[in-house]
Amino acid sequence: MKRYFLFVPLLLLLGCLTDDLDEPSVITEEVIYVSAERFRIVGRVLSDGGTALTHGFEVSESASFDSSVVLDLGEVNGLGRFFTEYNELAAGTKYYVRAFLIQDGNRVSTGNVLEFSTAVTSLISIQPATALVGEPVLLSGNNFTEGVRVFFGDVEAEVQFEQFESRIQVVVPSPANEEFVVDVSVLSGGETLVYDENFEYQVGRWTSVSEFPSEALREPLVIFDANQLIYGMGRLDIGDLRGDVYSLDIDNDIWDLRSSFIFGRSPFVTQNYFGGGLLFRGLGGALNSDDFYTVRDGQISRLDQTPFSLYGSKAFEYENDLYVIGGVDGASEPNMNAWVFDSSENTWSVGAEIPFLPAIDAINFYTEEGFYLHNQDDNFLWKYDFVSDSWSAYVELPILFQGGIGAMIDGTLFVGLSFEDNRIWELDSDDMTFKLKVEISDSPRNEVTGYGTIDGEIYVLRNNFRSQSFAPKATVWKFNPFTL
Repeated sequence: MKRYFLFVPLLLLLGCLTDDLDEPSVITEEVIYVSAERFRIVGRVLSDGGTALTHGFEVSESASFDSSVVLDLGEVNGLGRFFTEYNELAAGTKYYVRAFLIQDGNRVSTGNVLEFSTAVTSLISIQPATALVGEPVLLSGNNFTEGVRVFFGDVEAEVQFEQFESRIQVVVPSPANEEFVVDVSVLSGGETLVYDENFEYQVGRWTSVSEFPSEALREPLVIFDANQLIYGMGRLDIGDLRGDVYSLDIDNDIWDLRSSFIFGRSPFVTQNYFGGGLLFRGLGGALNSDDFYTVRDGQISRLDQTPFSLYGSKAFEYENDLYVIGGVDGASEPNMNAWVFDSSENTWSVGAEIPFLPAIDAINFYTEEGFYLHNQDDNFLWKYDFVSDSWSAYVELPILFQGGIGAMIDGTLFVGLSFEDNRIWELDSDDMTFKLKVEISDSPRNEVTGYGTIDGEIYVLRNNFRSQSFAPKATVWKFNPFTL
């Protein structure tokens, strides 16, 4: 009963108003939607006075309706509700709106005044915050206005679409002046807003350098040094050990046969030394090599034989010493100690024990500070610190790596090209997180045979043993991680 008692007087009042045909009457009923630039408003014609009328709304930033905008909706077509939309408002602004009726050019009824404030444009996120030039990026926020513009630094991006005034998809533009970390700003409703998070261009340039003129080799000798590649020995995909050693003049793409001798496959290798490797494996076991060579100014010279013969071992240099770790002997027994060669005394000694046995294709490289070695069991890149003479887990790799490359350039770590994966990552040493660089355009089925660094670029030798070719090819690529 209380509900009928409350509503009946209002219905009676509306009935009286609509029945009074002598006085045209209008009310401003409701603001039904507001964004940063747009609003929708509803009015109601209660009486038309029996004459022809025009109707509409006026909106203003002033309560006195100075300099108001008139929204003329034309002739009234019967009593009841009418509405309109206007989309040229300023964000974050208070407005006043009222309905009106006009008869013969004179206003005959003005509705009640409603107040509303437009929404403020706000920014939420950039997804992804790292991408390639030409890739789509989704910007999220609130109350984006129509005709919104987006800038990456000073370069305007192409807007592909805007949805629900809260999402904008743009195409990453080419950067200006090689600025690869930039602000992303949005011009919305005459206001420029800047995301808290910067956008970083996914950079890196892969270049095909050369192709080996003969059939590719498995487990060969590979040394990148001083603008040249030394490549050879190992074995054919299906065949015996090879003895030829070639050099590539990287700058001029010229291959030369340097020497020819039988040598074990998968030897230990550094910039200045190589040795060991597998010569033969049969039912009775394996025969490994104890040959030992040095490389100086591109010239290969034989040294005295090593006191060990290992297959698949790794090596690094520190000051005047060469360290050889890991690998297996002819009985497939693992070598868990370091063999240390003192070049000044031309002597070998047994060094400290290593924390794990590296896989034959494990990422490994060394710098002036330490030796880095991938442990495929825990997927961490470990570091042997030269000063403290200790091993520690340096960083977990971004995916489960099998094979691949690793290099340190200007103090920045790069890893990538794992088995059947063309991606490469850069480590942010501040928070120890990885970010993607530009992928190599080579087939992901091609394998890494060797790698090294020359003048701040990473060089990689890849082969296509799993192709259908009867004569697999080896190709040389280089990667500049700091440019497009």
